[in-house]
Amino acid sequence: SSSSSGSSSSSGSSGSSSDQEGEKGLPAVYDLASVVLHIGGLGSGHYKALAKNKIDELWYEFNDQETKEFPPESVVHPSAYVLFYTKRRLSSKWDPLLSSLSASFASSDPPPDPPISRPDTTDPLGPEPETSQPSSASDPTSTS
Repeated sequence: SSSSSGSSSSSGSSGSSSDQEGEKGLPAVYDLASVVLHIGGLGSGHYKALAKNKIDELWYEFNDQETKEFPPESVVHPSAYVLFYTKRRLSSKWDPLLSSLSASFASSDPPPDPPISRPDTTDPLGPEPETSQPSSASDPTSTS
């Protein structure tokens, strides 16, 4: 990740050694994943969220009902209120497969709309049995 993506290396003195060291004894590296912005004063204001999409690697701004792409150089913002980081994972044997799946997902066209079909009007239980009225000739209880 470039510096505009908000990468940061952990070098603080608090936390356990597993928090400070990544895999293989290397320093842990954290990438900025999202930011909550507060615009306004202490008594009131408005919140916006910025988040990086892991598939297309672009930043997006979420502001009420509006979502739009956001310039990465503007993510580090003076109105930042809460910052969320993800711990970077060093490569593993699954990386080629994950990269392939991500690339396939990002470059694929959306699936086509399903075909429109008319509602099925057949009864899944089959036709109703015919009800027959007994005739008086075959009814043993009949008196004629």
